[in-house]
Amino acid sequence: MGQKNIIQGGEFIMLLFLIQLAALVINTVTAVFAGGAVFIGLIFMLIGLPQAASGFRTNSRELLRFLLPVIATLLVIGVFLVLMYTNVKLNGRLAISRSLPSGTRQSIGQWLMLSGIAELLWFWLCQQWLFKLLIDGIDLERKHILIIWAGAGLSIVAGAAAYFA
Repeated sequence: MGQKNIIQGGEFIMLLFLIQLAALVINTVTAVFAGGAVFIGLIFMLIGLPQAASGFRTNSRELLRFLLPVIATLLVIGVFLVLMYTNVKLNGRLAISRSLPSGTRQSIGQWLMLSGIAELLWFWLCQQWLFKLLIDGIDLERKHILIIWAGAGLSIVAGAAAYFA
């Protein structure tokens, strides 16, 4: 009697597709909200800038002290957006393109794994150090943190499955 595989070839492809789709959706939603935060941050900075500039006319150092944390925070979130965009793009290429050659799938899977790891590390670095340094920290709820970790984790799993399959 032959041993039966737990996951058949077609079932593995469907499972991989579902993982890629979940990572795609989670990273897209997270990127939309992070992009909205950057947009709102820019709007509020531009609204507050004339009032801050008029208050700091005598001391340009104070104006710089006002602007630098805001711009640095927006840049940190911008790097996070670039990492999420990369995850979404690579997940989309893997999920939609079924007829990719094996070498191309492995290459995309490798980049997707690296991008997911970079997203996890960047988020951890931001939470532990950068946001505390720049703006006294951001208090994200546990569910928001789990969503970000899930998006990056699913990207790593999808990339690993594409790379090793």
